[in-house]
Amino acid sequence: MDRYHHRIADRYGCRVASLAVLGDTEPGWWPGVYREDLWGCSLTFDYPCCKLLDFGAAELDAAAVTNPAAVMIAAHLATQRTAGDPARRLGERWELTWRLYERGYGKRDILELYRLLDWLMALPEEQTVDFHRQLHQFEEEQAMP
Repeated sequence: MDRYHHRIADRYGCRVASLAVLGDTEPGWWPGVYREDLWGCSLTFDYPCCKLLDFGAAELDAAAVTNPAAVMIAAHLATQRTAGDPARRLGERWELTWRLYERGYGKRDILELYRLLDWLMALPEEQTVDFHRQLHQFEEEQAMP
């Protein structure tokens, strides 16, 4: 964090604010400070943190209506919750994908967000086939392009 902070400031010749976005699974882990000491010389770099685990489902659901970043945070948290459970991941991935259509995102936005969901919420081959079949059927029923 310290290194990137100073490199950005040097490169662009401006003041920089750094924020750590933590996507880990440990609720009690909050770094927030970097310290370096050598032979009496010390450096301390404090920075704020935002922990994705702290976002509630209702809060994300409300924000996702207008904020695609909330969709990705929800997908990240769903990926953590469904680790090792492909059937549950399939269900949560379908729920997130369906909501993109429900919230009125445009075709281009849906395709971009879907691409990220596909990468983040990877499924085994069998569930991937099931997911695409379900999505195709949904789009036909809704007469979507």
